[in-house]
Amino acid sequence: MAFLDDRAKSPLEIFYDQIREIAGEEYDSLCRLKIKGKKSQDYEEHFQQQRHTAETAQDSDPSLCYTWYIKTSYILQEVDNELSVFPKGRGFHFLELGCSPGGFARYIFWSNWLARGTGVSLPPQQGGHKNLIEGKYLRRLTLVQADMTMFNLAPNEPSLFRDSLPLAPVPSCISSRQFEFVICDAHPVPTVVFSPLLYQRLLLSQLVMAFERVELGGTIIIRLTHPERLYTAQYMYMFDQVSDGQVFVKKPETMHGTRGSFYLVAKNVGGTEQSRGYLRLYLEKLRRLWWEISREGARVLMYGDMNFVAPLETMIRPEVLARIVELGRPVWSVQLRHLERLDVRLAKHGRHAEE
Repeated sequence: MAFLDDRAKSPLEIFYDQIREIAGEEYDSLCRLKIKGKKSQDYEEHFQQQRHTAETAQDSDPSLCYTWYIKTSYILQEVDNELSVFPKGRGFHFLELGCSPGGFARYIFWSNWLARGTGVSLPPQQGGHKNLIEGKYLRRLTLVQADMTMFNLAPNEPSLFRDSLPLAPVPSCISSRQFEFVICDAHPVPTVVFSPLLYQRLLLSQLVMAFERVELGGTIIIRLTHPERLYTAQYMYMFDQVSDGQVFVKKPETMHGTRGSFYLVAKNVGGTEQSRGYLRLYLEKLRRLWWEISREGARVLMYGDMNFVAPLETMIRPEVLARIVELGRPVWSVQLRHLERLDVRLAKHGRHAEE
């Protein structure tokens, strides 16, 4: 293609330009509306109010916490209704990373009385969410309250001297078994100042545990953001390879419609000889990358760290770009629709408009 001969642009610029060109008018409209939002005081005040509500709700408004708990169960229901994730006629065991307040587990237990789960959540004393699962469901959940970024997920290499960090072993209720479903929905708590390093460690911790603990042929569900960004595109490419292309996306409309977050569902992970090879390779590489950003003198992810999945030269191939746009379209479509509605409401009511 002609754009590969354009020496005036870096491959990264080419990547973003081609995403926008291939995605077409809908994505272009989304980009324009996001730029407008960044310049708008009403938008800024609206989202500041949302962040403040999220930061203070757990301590100041139990009813709001319960509403959020119920709404998160609707989120997983949306994903399941569209992508047929969970079986209904038989039991299964799932692992949920970032399980509180418990909406996802609640939906699974409500829809399948034979399902059992293991969940990991940051303790409330450390800023984590309280678990609100009702007793009739709670007895089917093994709850681990711990900071998963402090589990020992480093490569099994004595030369790394892991004792320099206060790492804990992965709990035996997780390390002793495989899970048919692994759900990765942990994110930094809103009461903590956002840190790129914390976000990246948390995401890598979930990827390592998911790749290690999912049973062959199982399913991984993971929350990602902004499919148009290079790192996210590389994660999607990675999941395509470990599942032989059985990757689907859903951006729920129940909550956070104006945001760039979405759920990726990878089915039949490691279900073929080729995908098992990728699964083993990526698990090893992700462990090492986790160690690189977690050890003493830790650093954030840098450009090129995910090249073991696909270097930028691969990511700008026409067929790869087309796949990224294919997966991104449902996300952009929902986000654009919700931002357009918010834009109309803000024009009428200012920052007090409800999302």
